[in-house]
This record gives sequence, C-alpha cells and structure tokens, in this order.
Amino acid sequence: MTYSLREALETAALILISGLLFIAFFDVNDWAFADMEYREGVNWIFLPAGFRVVLVLVMGLPASVGIMLGTWFIDREGFQASQPSLILLNGVVSG
Repeated sequence: MTYSLREALETAALILISGLLFIAFFDVNDWAFADMEYREGVNWIFLPAGFRVVLVLVMGLPASVGIMLGTWFIDREGFQASQPSLILLNGVVSG
C-alpha cells in the first residue's frame, strides 16, 4: 500500500487538528468548570473525555495520534521532568 503526498498531508493535518482541538477543549474545560474543581486537576465535570471519543469516531487513527500528542503537550506542565516514562505512558494510554 503506497501513500501519495496528498494522503500523507491529509493525515498530518488530521493529527494536528485533533491534537489542537483536544488541547483547546482541555483548556475550555479548565476555564468553564474551575469552580467545580474537587482537587487540583480533578474536576467533577470533565468534557475532554467525551470529546476524545467523538474525535476518534469521526477522524479515526489520526485522531488517536493527535490525542496522544496533545496529552504529551498538556502533561509537560503537570508532571516533573524526572518522570518521562510516566508522561510517555500517559500519552500512549490516552490516545
């Protein structure tokens, strides 16, 4: 199975779009439900979990890769630099 340049660019665009949408939805959730936060990083309402399912159903495998990359981007602030394996595994499991 060979891929043309156009298909590769479309797949890359889907990965980028899904990653950016996931990051944006994560930030919107933090902004909208900041008052309902149980503990730091733990919300009673967490919309990105449902949005993750929608992305994968609509975009397929490129969305999974985008979610993985988006999770890595979000986790770079939350975890310490001494835990790179935890950041890696969290992204893989999320995507």
